[in-house]
Amino acid sequence: MKKKFGLSVLIAAIALGAFYLGAKWYATRAVSREIAAAAAKIPQVQAVKYRHLDVALLRPQVTLRSVAVTFRRPVETLFIQRLKVSGFERRAGVPKKLHLVMDGVLLKARQSLLQPLRADLEALGYEDLRARLECRYRYDPRSKTLFVEDLSLDVPGMGSATFAARLEHFDIRRLQSGLKNPLMLLTLFPAAAISDGSLTYRDDSLVRRLVSAGAKQAGQPVKIFSRRLGARIARSLDAARHRQAGAAAAAIARFLNDPHRILVRMTAPQPVAFLRLLWVRHPADLIDLFGLQVQS
Repeated sequence: MKKKFGLSVLIAAIALGAFYLGAKWYATRAVSREIAAAAAKIPQVQAVKYRHLDVALLRPQVTLRSVAVTFRRPVETLFIQRLKVSGFERRAGVPKKLHLVMDGVLLKARQSLLQPLRADLEALGYEDLRARLECRYRYDPRSKTLFVEDLSLDVPGMGSATFAARLEHFDIRRLQSGLKNPLMLLTLFPAAAISDGSLTYRDDSLVRRLVSAGAKQAGQPVKIFSRRLGARIARSLDAARHRQAGAAAAAIARFLNDPHRILVRMTAPQPVAFLRLLWVRHPADLIDLFGLQVQS
C-alpha cells in the first residue's frame, strides 16, 4: 500500500513538473514573440536581442538578461544587464499600470547616443558609466490621469534623480502614437495639467565637478565661485522682490556650496496646465505658477 502511495506521489510530481515546464516553455515562446512585435513598432529600433528570458507564471513579470538594443540611425547598440517588467495587465493597448527596471545600462562617452554631451562628459572625467532606470506608473483611462509614482535615473559615481507627479487630461494613447508620429506629441502636452510634482536629486560627484570646472575656468577658489554663482541665481530669480523665489535661491546656494541632496516640490493648490508655460516670462513667475518649494 505504501509503495503504491509513494508511486502515485512520484507520478503526480512528475506530471506537475512536466506541466510547469510545458507552461513555462509556452509562456516564454509567446512573450518572445510579443517582444519582437513590440520592438518592430518602434521606428528607431532595429533589433532587440537577449541571452535569457524568464517569464513568471503566477504573477505578471518578465525578466530579460544581457539585453542588446540596436538602433537604426545612427547604428548603435545599447547594452543592458537586466530588464524587468512587472505589475502589468496583459491586454491589448497601453497597460493601466507598469513597473519597469533597467539595471546596468552601459553608457560610454563616445557612443553616438551621447554625442551632444561627449565633450562635457570627457572634460568632467566621465567615460564608462552604468545607469539604473526605474519607472512605475498607474493610469486611469476614464479620467485620463497618469500617476507617475516613480521615474528615477541613478548613475553611480555621478548622481541620481527621482521624479513623481500626477498628470491630468493626459491621453497616453497619443504618447504611444507619438513614437511613430512625433507631431502627435504636440497635441498631447498642451491639454495636460500637472499636480503633486516633486523632483529629488542626490549628488555623487556631478555638481561638485561642474562647480570645480567652473571655478577653474574663472580662476577662482571653489568656495568663492559657488558663492558668486548662488548670488547670480538669486538675481536671476529676482529674489529680493519675491519671497518664495528668495527661499528657493537660498536653498540652491546652500546646495551649490555643499552638494548632497536637493528637493523641488510643487505646492500649487490646483493642477497647472502645460499651456500656461507659454505665458511665463521670468523664472520667478515659474516658481509662483507651480508654487515651487526648494529644500537642500
